[in-house]
Amino acid sequence: MAYPISFNIATGVGKAGSLPSLIVFGTDGLMTGVIVKSARFTPMIEEIKVEQGSGLTANDIILNDGTEAEITVDDDRAITWPLSGGTFTLYNPQPNGSVTTQLFQCINNNYSVSAKQLGERTIIGKAYILIAPVQM
Repeated sequence: MAYPISFNIATGVGKAGSLPSLIVFGTDGLMTGVIVKSARFTPMIEEIKVEQGSGLTANDIILNDGTEAEITVDDDRAITWPLSGGTFTLYNPQPNGSVTTQLFQCINNNYSVSAKQLGERTIIGKAYILIAPVQM
């Protein structure tokens, strides 16, 4: 199944009252070949204030440096997981409803497990706008 998984709720109640309402449901398809338990995509946005002589804000710069992703999956020993410095691909849902295929640089790959529970991997990655992720 491709991401996003969506289904029709009702007609006449959506955007502008004339389209069907569609909601994104679940995490199927965010990362190919694995069971995704949760995912968080956070824009790396920095606000830079430029003050004038009296200390008041004269300019406000909003800098979008890329996207940080944190994804938790069920561990599968048949899969080779990315190591720190490696790369991995995710489907990144955008605010406008579209989805982009994005290559992330792996920052950390954590493993956790407890009694009678499946092992989980939490992979943290960053995709900078001006830096192309490369295998290190």
